[in-house]
Amino acid sequence: MARNIVANSASEGRELSGYTGYTVQRLGLKPLPVPPLEPNNKESVVNDVLSFHYPIDINAQQQFKCPYWTDQSLNASGSIDTTLLIVVISAAGHSAKRNLIRTTWAGPSLLNVDWIQLIFLVGSTPNEDKILKDRLEKENAQHQDLIQVNVVDSYANLTLKSIALLHWAHGHCPGAKFVLKCDDDTYLNFNVLVNLLGKEQFQQSDRLYGLGIVQDRPQRDPNNKYYISRTVWPWNMYPAFLSGGGYLMGRDTIQPLLSATQTTPFFPLEDVFLTGICARKARITSVSSRRIYERFIPKKLDACFVRATAMWQTQSKIQFLQSHNIVSLIYQRRLPCRTACKYLGIC
Repeated sequence: MARNIVANSASEGRELSGYTGYTVQRLGLKPLPVPPLEPNNKESVVNDVLSFHYPIDINAQQQFKCPYWTDQSLNASGSIDTTLLIVVISAAGHSAKRNLIRTTWAGPSLLNVDWIQLIFLVGSTPNEDKILKDRLEKENAQHQDLIQVNVVDSYANLTLKSIALLHWAHGHCPGAKFVLKCDDDTYLNFNVLVNLLGKEQFQQSDRLYGLGIVQDRPQRDPNNKYYISRTVWPWNMYPAFLSGGGYLMGRDTIQPLLSATQTTPFFPLEDVFLTGICARKARITSVSSRRIYERFIPKKLDACFVRATAMWQTQSKIQFLQSHNIVSLIYQRRLPCRTACKYLGIC
């Protein structure tokens, strides 16, 4: 079941409108001499989000499908009016995770679909590590699916990398009807994803789709991974947002989101920043559905869960491979939910 999530209280609206002014004043940010992406935007530009560089990029003469996509793109059979760019956020040193994806859910059955383009977005190597840089170039020569942005890989820079995703998609793949962002520990169930993209409730290209998080409070414990001080966010609640492990963006959200990042001071949590603060500023509706993404999966992967969910987070390589093995078994044997559950002994 899908539902829209919007600003859920008057206080949330005040927090959203106050964050930019509060943070600009707190940090002493000055307007940049950079034209706004959208000419009608009268707010001051405080972030230069149009000057990313890509030391490693996909050559348009290689097996790159985006240049051939238009607003009216169809697949080879002419049956699906959809084009999908999948961007996996990875780190330069995560070659093992990328190879795991290439040998599981991103195998030939996905790569040979002419309306899907897959790329891995990685950051810059720390301290210009020449050995790692050479490995990345060899990896891209072999697979032709790497994009490297001039942002150093770190947890603190995830917001910048996600903005770079918007920038790259806006400039290199404007014909994609949808852009799917996921992390390199996310398992993607291609069967369910294709099914969802064919449903009416997921057809609007001016929406964000994912797992909605509402009434989420900032973590105030300095030892917590998601710690945010009261100085950075003085309010008691975040705006509603989509969980960052995996979400789907319609074509008509890319430029408005990128434009909103120009005028909104960066926030450390990329999902709160992009799908919460910036999405509300751009007046983009988010649609929450656990069928798109799930953070917490059953201890023993349930076959009914598999048949209903397009993406989920994994905690280890073992869990990732277990996910793939169970998904493959269910669809190869065409086992319905209850039959598969009994067959696998996980009811």
